[in-house]
Amino acid sequence: MSESTRLHTCTGEEHSLESEQHKKAVLKMANNRLATVEGHIKAIRKMLDEGRSCVDLVTQLLAVERSIRSASKLILSNHLDTCVKDAVKGGDTSEVDEMHELLELFL
Repeated sequence: MSESTRLHTCTGEEHSLESEQHKKAVLKMANNRLATVEGHIKAIRKMLDEGRSCVDLVTQLLAVERSIRSASKLILSNHLDTCVKDAVKGGDTSEVDEMHELLELFL
């Protein structure tokens, strides 16, 4: 691949332009989900101030947890598809070790 179509990402390794564009799209989706979570949290705080029922509050908090987990899955999946995949192709297994650590946190 030519130098003009290679970009540095993750740990400074080079990835294809296509890979980087995919990563940017995924990160934008994750960022949008987190922006939604931020708005949702504000709404939950308002619900608290209004004295809404515990069931309503917990329901909304669980929805926020699912949204955060969904954003995490997007980023984790993208990391596997780009950084880890490219590192392993290049003979670097350190990304695999890092994934094991992330999975321990995630599960």
